[in-house]
Amino acid sequence: MRLSYQKPFPTPDSDAVFGDCDVQTLAQNVAIFNGNMDVISELLSGITNSSFSVVLPTGDYSINTTDYFIGSVATISPVTITLPSANLVGYTCTVKMLGTQKVTVSPSGFDTIDGFNYPIYMGKRFSSYSFINYAIGEWGII
Repeated sequence: MRLSYQKPFPTPDSDAVFGDCDVQTLAQNVAIFNGNMDVISELLSGITNSSFSVVLPTGDYSINTTDYFIGSVATISPVTITLPSANLVGYTCTVKMLGTQKVTVSPSGFDTIDGFNYPIYMGKRFSSYSFINYAIGEWGII
């Protein structure tokens, strides 16, 4: 499983770094920062018992409200990922282009993304967007 996270400590390049890593790397970074290896088992336990759903579609996909991370692995043709209806305020998800084909993220029905009923396009491999349903019918990019 891979997670997006913010490192809680500065790096030489910036004060805060956003990125993604696997669970073991995240646990190791936290343990090194805290100087306490017990953090690893606690962190892994918390993540293992969570309800994250990771989906790796190869074609068009409609996101379910139980999905947390959607990583498009399409290599043959472009895909469209459709956000769920924006009626679960507080729900968040991340869409990432892991394959070589362009990804379009579309709102459902008359919902909007940052005030517009237009799709978001991803054409660069490993690009990603995180979305939050902040009001009924409204998605925001975070």
